[in-house]
Amino acid sequence: MTRFIALDLDCAQTCELAATLMVRASESSKRICTTCAEICKLCGQECARYSMAHCQVCAQAFRRSGAARKSARKWQQLHDLVEPFTGLHQKADVAGEPLKPDT
Repeated sequence: MTRFIALDLDCAQTCELAATLMVRASESSKRICTTCAEICKLCGQECARYSMAHCQVCAQAFRRSGAARKSARKWQQLHDLVEPFTGLHQKADVAGEPLKPDT
């Protein structure tokens, strides 16, 4: 069960990071989202190994999230196509302040 708890924490923290990067259209979001999906899949598989009701609920939620991962991949593909034309990709300086778009 120790592995399950560790994977659950990894999944939660990776999802939080992935969401943060997608919101600010980070160029790293695609890589982090891929890693996030892999970690979450492992977590769901580990949940399914246990018979306790809360573990089964968790495993079912991860199975349902497969559709969400597919949607996220489609969103990322759309972002990759549109971003070069919109100029909305923001970069931040060291202090976290957005830089002005290149002109």
